[in-house]
Amino acid sequence: MSKKQPMQWEVKKLEDDRWGVFLQQQFCKTDEPVCYGASINEAVAKYSAERMNQDAIKELEYEE
Repeated sequence: MSKKQPMQWEVKKLEDDRWGVFLQQQFCKTDEPVCYGASINEAVAKYSAERMNQDAIKELEYEE
């Protein structure tokens, strides 16, 4: 039985020079990218992605 993995988010630059927080493609149910939000500041987008990744890990650990 494979172990369930927590959803993970990543930061990508958008066409309009903002930064988007996207669900990693391996966790998407569609071929389209899933964007949680956008920021004009890369550091803020990275902080958001890291926080959401840590929360997903903690939530999965709690379920086990």
